[in-house]
Amino acid sequence: MTPTNCAGGLSRDGLLVSGLLDAAWYLAENPDVASAGMNPALRYAEIGCRPAPHFDPAWYRRAYALGPNGNALAHFLAHRRTGRYAPCAELFAVALIAPYRDDRARGEDPFLHYLRDVEMAGRDVSCDAMLVRTSGLLDANYYLIQGGDVLEAGFDAVEHFCLHGWQEGRRPNLYFNTAWYLRTNPGVAVRRWRTSSRTGAGKP
Repeated sequence: MTPTNCAGGLSRDGLLVSGLLDAAWYLAENPDVASAGMNPALRYAEIGCRPAPHFDPAWYRRAYALGPNGNALAHFLAHRRTGRYAPCAELFAVALIAPYRDDRARGEDPFLHYLRDVEMAGRDVSCDAMLVRTSGLLDANYYLIQGGDVLEAGFDAVEHFCLHGWQEGRRPNLYFNTAWYLRTNPGVAVRRWRTSSRTGAGKP
């Protein structure tokens, strides 16, 4: 029997083997599929949509300039062990963090390795705070003094910077000008903006 293909040639069986279709999540995000009693793998093969919370096709196409009709999932699966292409904005820094940055040399998928560790530890999936905290480049005293609202709200300086501060142009220390850096490196902002789970329906 000929396998059902997603747009761009990714087969249904290839999608299932990849582990990137979270059936329960997909059905919750697409209640029409659930109410119709449809197989999520078959439906994804037909119409696309975001297959799992940690793969964002719309963001991926924009971040890596695939074009509006590029098959993001097929592209990622072909390059997932290189560590050069993140599946979503939240995981963009995974390949820069130990021990995941060493997975490429072993031909392993750093993102799958990271997600397994996160699940076992019960941590939030975003790795930005881990990278920033271990870098030592965020001066918490400076950040909280400059951002009195952050201090008053009781936020952790690193967590706030990673979730909100960089988008607001706040400086992590006296010497790093976030707003200037984003202006002179527009690709950084493009790769870090998130999209909703429903964005890019019909485009895998």
